[in-house]
Amino acid sequence: FAHTNTQCYTLRHGDVKSLLAAQPALAGRFYVYLALVAAKRLRVETDRVRGQREVLKKEAVAKLADANHQALIECVCADGCGIALSLCLVANSADRDSVAKSLVGVFDYRHFLYNLIETTVTFEVANTKSRGTLFRGNSMALKILSQYARMHSRKYLQKTIGPVLKVISLSDTSYEVDPNRITNVDNIDDNRKRLSDLAKHVLDAVCSSVKDMPPQLARVCYIVNKVVKDKFPDDKLGVGAFFFLRMLNPAIVSPADAGVLDEALSGPGFRAAVLMSKILQNLANDVKFGSKEAFMEPFNAFIEANTERVQKFFDDVAAAGEALSDKQLDELPPVLDTVDVVSQLYRLRDHLARYYDRIITMPDVTDNELTLLVAQTGLKAALANLEVYSTKEKNASQSQQRKSSRPEGSGPVQVPSLRKAMKSARPSTASSPTASGATTPTLSARGSLMTSMMSSGMSMEAFGFETEECISFYDKCKLKQGKLTLTGRLYYSAKHVGFQAKVFGYKKQILISLRTVTEVKVVKNDSIDIHTENVVYRIQFSHARDQAHGALVKLVEAAKEVGGGAASSTPRVAAAAAAAAAADDDDEDSDTLTGKDWEVLMEGAEVKLYKSGDMIIREGEKLPGLYQTAKGTVEVLKGDNVLADIAAGFMLGEVSFLDESEGASAAIRAKGEVEAYLLPKAWVRECVAKYPRMRGRFFAFLGGVIVDRMMRL
Repeated sequence: FAHTNTQCYTLRHGDVKSLLAAQPALAGRFYVYLALVAAKRLRVETDRVRGQREVLKKEAVAKLADANHQALIECVCADGCGIALSLCLVANSADRDSVAKSLVGVFDYRHFLYNLIETTVTFEVANTKSRGTLFRGNSMALKILSQYARMHSRKYLQKTIGPVLKVISLSDTSYEVDPNRITNVDNIDDNRKRLSDLAKHVLDAVCSSVKDMPPQLARVCYIVNKVVKDKFPDDKLGVGAFFFLRMLNPAIVSPADAGVLDEALSGPGFRAAVLMSKILQNLANDVKFGSKEAFMEPFNAFIEANTERVQKFFDDVAAAGEALSDKQLDELPPVLDTVDVVSQLYRLRDHLARYYDRIITMPDVTDNELTLLVAQTGLKAALANLEVYSTKEKNASQSQQRKSSRPEGSGPVQVPSLRKAMKSARPSTASSPTASGATTPTLSARGSLMTSMMSSGMSMEAFGFETEECISFYDKCKLKQGKLTLTGRLYYSAKHVGFQAKVFGYKKQILISLRTVTEVKVVKNDSIDIHTENVVYRIQFSHARDQAHGALVKLVEAAKEVGGGAASSTPRVAAAAAAAAAADDDDEDSDTLTGKDWEVLMEGAEVKLYKSGDMIIREGEKLPGLYQTAKGTVEVLKGDNVLADIAAGFMLGEVSFLDESEGASAAIRAKGEVEAYLLPKAWVRECVAKYPRMRGRFFAFLGGVIVDRMMRL
């Protein structure tokens, strides 16, 4: 929008494209220029965003240091958590989520969060009449537990249940076991087997995850276990009411909300998640299916077989939480950063001011205990001395107060008695190169392995087989090609073994027809050799080699029985191979890097290994090239401040690669063991000098990466 008379110049895309196609040298310089503009702008925008955040942090630190704010924090976090518990009792349903989040943020900042959790859980359990209704209501204790679990469980859930949920999210296979909801009842036994295998995969991952459990969650499990056993001494599965009902099963059914998957489940995948969560919840509660859901009764055998195993898992997690010392708990990173703590403190102040009159006038408090507590902690003075919102914020707050202070329905505002408030908080009882060279390609598989022959419904579409299902897959596999080792994923199907990797913009695929496999041989160092007519592929496993070997042998035998003997190739394999070869052809008119471009570039790539704490990139230094992490997590530092954690698969150093006037704008440090690729700048220069058309395509790719990064700021 032109505010004044404006003159601007326009380079039309079509005209530029035609001109650059005719002059490759100009194309190279043009895309270098555009990428450099993007790099400089990204550097400026990143510094601006960081600067704004730093200003907010300084302001937040000053506000938290203010005596009035400290007074409010101290009185709310006083021994016994009386004011916090009272706020939980009087808050209306519309405010409960907000109250829970603000309490978690403030108490965690003050290192009193576990006191709050124990107080609210004790209140919850004390008002639970039977173990069967434990943690099944919508009380504030459960909201606080859910808020805290959600803040710390994402990475844990991604690692434990993420692989299985990713499989069923892509599946069209039916897991339906209800005869009233299935068209062909003859398939119900197969569906039960698939569903049982699915639940077993999740249970295996969970029960072997004690060492991966975040200490914050382990401590909460210990608190829940202790409080529940005080009320129900014979209870052995109290942790399950929290762990499964309030954390694991909601993430299974709604993985997008829990941050486990990017998209919500739908169709057969969603139904499979719902049925699996039913099995796991009954297992956690040690309750068998009955006449109410008779179609689930066949899974009672699964529950009987795994009850002791789950009980041991709960005991181990609770023991791990108990073993944490106060010093270890205090050293754990806070849930929220300083800016967010201030935001939640203001929100808590607003809730306390809104409900103040109801808190101090709650009837049925013996000897006016709560009124005395409020006076002793100085809550009224703390609220009165805090800075006042702006007029706009104050008016909005008053408007919200008028809405939320009224009960559902109509009539005047009523102050419930403490006895009624306690009653209302009770839970409801309702229910190498290719074969042309002498070098042998080597595959090294590590990470998660789905060891049973589960029909996942995951398609082999990436290899040209839209209807062929993936039976199992291996994350973080390795293909050694020359001196470069590519990290990717290995797929098994009923007819093929496929490997797929992506490094920078380079995509590599290998497809093996099981009918061409002449031998599957166990070798030393936990490896398996897959022999074909021309090539031997070596797969190395960190665990479960024998199970994987047995599964692959059965697949090869079954494929040959169906196909009538070995064959050098099938029409579909030949078509897929031809398509892959065509994709690698060097299109001289292409605007993007071709397969052959990447083959040339990756010949000079190197694999770098780093130990925990090693500096990969130092702030201000000139970088030798582009980096991309293949394994492990790195942290971004500005000075001594950690700005973010970055998972594997992220490109690093692209701005410094282009803008040599300044060094790296931030440091990158390994957080644990890290494996990364390095594409040296000197090698890129050599390649683009030898292949002039590659120059424009490479810098167009790099500029696109930078623009995408800038759009995400």
